[in-house]
Amino acid sequence: MSGLSDAERARITAALDQARAARRDYRRLLDSTTPRPPADDTPEWAWAASLALVHAWRDGAVGTCPHLRIGEVVMILAEAPTMLYCRGCYRDTRATRACLGCGGAAGTTSRFGGVEDVVSTEDVSITSRILCPACAVDERLGPTSPIGTFGPGQ
Repeated sequence: MSGLSDAERARITAALDQARAARRDYRRLLDSTTPRPPADDTPEWAWAASLALVHAWRDGAVGTCPHLRIGEVVMILAEAPTMLYCRGCYRDTRATRACLGCGGAAGTTSRFGGVEDVVSTEDVSITSRILCPACAVDERLGPTSPIGTFGPGQ
């Protein structure tokens, strides 16, 4: 922070302290108000996406594609769970999606393609994640409900 006045340095330090405190408070809130049912067999990645969506909804930060209609199955991307898609827009995202495991390219335009894994919730929503081929064979990350592979790496 060289080149800053004492007042600017103090403002930045205070803002960082507030952000750290807010993050701690938010973590405590998540831990205390969103217990996971003990018998729930939902994969951790889908649970995390659902939790992020619930909190974004509460905060008024959920977006929707312009084509989504009432009563239509909602498509949710695990790597961006605060945006709800119709099936058409969801299919359009496949080209550029990133691997939920490593963050690398895993969409249909990536060199090696990817493996898609989905969790459906009783005709209300489908949550999807994409894994690159390397992460898909990792036992800790491997597909739980794969619906297939795509891209040039097939």
